[in-house]
Amino acid sequence: MDSGKKIGIGIGTILIVIGIAYGVLGTGTESTDETSDAPITIEETTGLTGEIKIGLILPLTGDLATHGLENLE
Repeated sequence: MDSGKKIGIGIGTILIVIGIAYGVLGTGTESTDETSDAPITIEETTGLTGEIKIGLILPLTGDLATHGLENLE
C-alpha cells in the first residue's frame, strides 16, 4: 500500500472517531438553567393519527422466490 492510501485511511479513521465522539458526547453547550422564573407549561397531545404502511422488498422470481411468495400471501 502506498503512503497516499495510508494517509487517506488515517485521515478517514480520525474523522470517523471524531464523528462518533461528537455523537456520543455531544457539543457540551446544552443549557441547564434551573434558576429561571418562567413557568413551565406542558401541553397534552391527542395522540397519533393516520396510517403507516409497512412493506418488504423481496424477490418473486429466482432461487429465493419461495421467501418472497410466502410473504406476498
